Amino acid sequence: MMRDISPDGASVSAQFPPGSDETISIARNGMSLAARVVWARGKAFGIVFKPALDPEQIYAITG
Repeated sequence: MMRDISPDGASVSAQFPPGSDETISIARNGMSLAARVVWARGKAFGIVFKPALDPEQIYAITG
């Protein structure tokens, strides 16, 4: 589950989360988003999008 989404990053939770500093790809609503994990605690982790998202991408994810 992805929440607290901003152009720069998001808070995410997963059954099997990645570790800190891993590069990941998130498939969401027909898009593939590149990101780097900046923190991880239990099943929750924070990511930074690379590159940052534009408003249309955020709307496509949340809308």
